[in-house]
Amino acid sequence: MTRRSGKVLFALVCTLSLGMSAGTSEAKRRHSSNKVVKKVVRSELVHTQVKQEIARTIPAGLALVSLSLPSSLERRASSRDTISLHWRKRPSAGRAVVQVLVHKPNGRTKKGWARVELAPLGRVLVAAMNLPAGTILARRHFRVEERVLETGKELSVEPEYVIGSKVVYAIAASVTLKSSDVVMPMPVSRGTPVRVEVRRGGVVVSAAGVLETTTKVGMPTRVRVSGRMMSGRLVSEGTVVVAPLALAGGAR
Repeated sequence: MTRRSGKVLFALVCTLSLGMSAGTSEAKRRHSSNKVVKKVVRSELVHTQVKQEIARTIPAGLALVSLSLPSSLERRASSRDTISLHWRKRPSAGRAVVQVLVHKPNGRTKKGWARVELAPLGRVLVAAMNLPAGTILARRHFRVEERVLETGKELSVEPEYVIGSKVVYAIAASVTLKSSDVVMPMPVSRGTPVRVEVRRGGVVVSAAGVLETTTKVGMPTRVRVSGRMMSGRLVSEGTVVVAPLALAGGAR
């Protein structure tokens, strides 16, 4: 073999070795990646199963806020497993631990303790659109939904109570309104002169009246017009809307 042939052979061997090494590294990388994917899938699987069981076993009016499972339960999770829970005491709002039992198809059971946080559900007011600071709230600005009461500061009141309130900070659409987000209007005192409106379709008839009860904007009230007492709703600080029949049925 000539010196040139030897160099060529050596270069060929090196190239093959590098290729085999690169192939081995790529195989290891793929194997490692597959292990990570399988671990994530198992983790998500057992978390989903436990969440479903928690939702099934907690009292109505509560919801799961957070869940932390031991890694020992995540490593061997399978879609064929069944989950059961053992609560130390009746679930209530706050942090707690619950025993998770993972029942395997072969009859074995894996056990572990999970940390959970539960919070009450409540009817809250949710921004129906982006609300800039300074917005005076009307009924179209928000909707009522049942959501988790995580902070205890969520506005969980009848919608009428916040009509006429002023938005202090900008609120994004779909965000739950908190008591600190708005300034509630002061009640309008009894004896305040108001405009009384009767609305029917596009026709509005108005007259001067006097508020007979101290009332918050958005709430039902009574008003006197020309000596006649009527029931209506205070829609702003100076306006009461009454039903069309109130003019005919009001008491003196």
